[in-house]
Amino acid sequence: MSNYAFTKVEQPAGAKTAIPSGSVSISKTGRIGLSREFMSENGIDSDSCAYLYWDAARKALAISFVTAERKEKGGPFARVQPADGYRVVSIGAGATGYIVANGFFKKVDVNPTEHQGYYPYETLAADEAGISDGGKIAFVVTLA
Repeated sequence: MSNYAFTKVEQPAGAKTAIPSGSVSISKTGRIGLSREFMSENGIDSDSCAYLYWDAARKALAISFVTAERKEKGGPFARVQPADGYRVVSIGAGATGYIVANGFFKKVDVNPTEHQGYYPYETLAADEAGISDGGKIAFVVTLA
């Protein structure tokens, strides 16, 4: 006879997403997490790629999503990524996703373990953020 008394623990219906609304997450492994709502509202799926930019003076990163290669131009943010952008991994249809950004964090000398957590983002027109080679919108996250 067992001494255990297990009970089933279920996720309540309508539970909040793991990533708070208006935020992205940074994992200790260097992934940038995107909530279901973020992906849905911004039309992001596994065919999208993320362009990541870094402003060292402000310790801020900007994310711009595109579906096709765009010509690189200048701006106050430095574009730091492979030529074709960082891959967006979608976890199931209409679900959460993440950007595989560990290479980005290495290039800009930021330890993601020290910045693990949730970060609010500011939505700007890409040209307002000084980004001219990505999508039309930039999501700016300040780490400092």
